[in-house]
Amino acid sequence: QIAQDTDAYLFRAIQKKVNRVVTAGFSFVGNNPDTVAYVEQRIAEIEWATQSPFFDLVSAVFHDLFRFSNCMVIKSRNAAKSSGQVRKGLNGETIEPVAGYFVLPFETLEFKTKANGELKKVGQIMPDGISREFFPRDIVHFYTNRKPGFVVGTPEILPALDDLALLRRIEENIEDLIEANLFPVFHYQVGSDDFPERAGPDGVKETDIVKRTLEYMPAGGIYVSDHRHQIKSVGSEGKSLRIDYYVDYFKKRVFAALGVSPIDMGEGGDAN
Repeated sequence: QIAQDTDAYLFRAIQKKVNRVVTAGFSFVGNNPDTVAYVEQRIAEIEWATQSPFFDLVSAVFHDLFRFSNCMVIKSRNAAKSSGQVRKGLNGETIEPVAGYFVLPFETLEFKTKANGELKKVGQIMPDGISREFFPRDIVHFYTNRKPGFVVGTPEILPALDDLALLRRIEENIEDLIEANLFPVFHYQVGSDDFPERAGPDGVKETDIVKRTLEYMPAGGIYVSDHRHQIKSVGSEGKSLRIDYYVDYFKKRVFAALGVSPIDMGEGGDAN
């Protein structure tokens, strides 16, 4: 979640996938029209009770699935706000009908399991220290990429985090490279083997005179000298490392790990 909030590629990749779900939409279908009508009625009641469109719930579920490969939805039960019937559980307890569904922040959850790996309880610990517990009957767990023996799915974008971090480090090095080579360094040479540096009667060398002159010279000033003085611009001079190949390679790794293409990320280039 921290990576999603700080990295543009990860944030945009998740939003792109959620937007595809929003664009596709959804509908309730079934062989029995009465059953479909009942489901639509209950959904309408849930929208009224929660004061939130059911479409927002669907989008939130897919948002968590794309970033965590898990989504926990809590059932809010209230017989007064639902046309559903009160029923008895397996242990004889009274179970009220569902009046609303809410997505739980997955990063706040902890899980208790039975010896066989089956989910026993779901605990929620908020940043302020408040904690709650939920029973499996009150939880709907959506997941992808769940390995055998595990309660939750392994995030599919987890391998992309290291690639993203490496790409950002390379970009930081490029920033340092630009700062080091954007402005040239001038080498001022006084004298040569044939005409070595000279000193005046007062013992002041030519290099000292040049240093004092340049120190008080404006940025756009001009220095006039004889043929023994030479000024060279020292820089990378086109010999620096071609970093663009590395950037392109690791960017492709990031896109592959995130399951997006350069077109998805707004890079048309030579795509057909």
